[in-house]
Amino acid sequence: MPAVDGIFVAFQSHSIVGMADWHGLAQEEDFYVDLIRDPRFTEEIDNVVVEFGGAAQQDTIDRYIAGEDIPYEQLRRVWTDTVGWVPTVTALGYLNFFAQVRAVNEGLPLSERIHIWLGEPPIDWSKIKTPADLTQMSQRDRYPAELIKSQILAKHRKALVIYGSLHFFGSEALKPLVEQSYPRAFFVVAPYMGSQNKAESDSFEQNHGTVANPCVCDRS
Repeated sequence: MPAVDGIFVAFQSHSIVGMADWHGLAQEEDFYVDLIRDPRFTEEIDNVVVEFGGAAQQDTIDRYIAGEDIPYEQLRRVWTDTVGWVPTVTALGYLNFFAQVRAVNEGLPLSERIHIWLGEPPIDWSKIKTPADLTQMSQRDRYPAELIKSQILAKHRKALVIYGSLHFFGSEALKPLVEQSYPRAFFVVAPYMGSQNKAESDSFEQNHGTVANPCVCDRS
């Protein structure tokens, strides 16, 4: 089915839809904008948790997407005060996403506005002098997992979670950390990049190669 429709179908049975972000893939970044601009998003979801922003600047992004004028020197810290991005977040699509959320919110009442949660652990880079000081690196999955549990699931809300695919898989990753307390909370969507198994790729592409683009397909 068309990808935007597929995401909203997933939200009918899951509180959290994870978008496996292929960092810097422009088509995927554009798709995030298509999602939040769809009226169903603010009617049914209205929360987004992102990897491409540092929680130390949560107040800054809150003010920005509420329509406040923020000096660029301050605003840029939203994506530069991050922990795991080297050298920092550089893809313009992520910055555009923040701007598009601001634009959508401008026409909405306060109760219906989209809220962005910055998922990278809080950090003050002025205090980081050696690798040993960078303790936040070990919290890159646990911090957003706790945020999702306390701010989304405990309050019976729903959220789109935009994170790199590795954060959805493995025993210490974001998704399983959340699902220890909230089983089957997640539905994860990943961009199709082919398979190492040629026969598997050929079969998938023969079955789905003529559907609308972009689309959501179930590989199970």
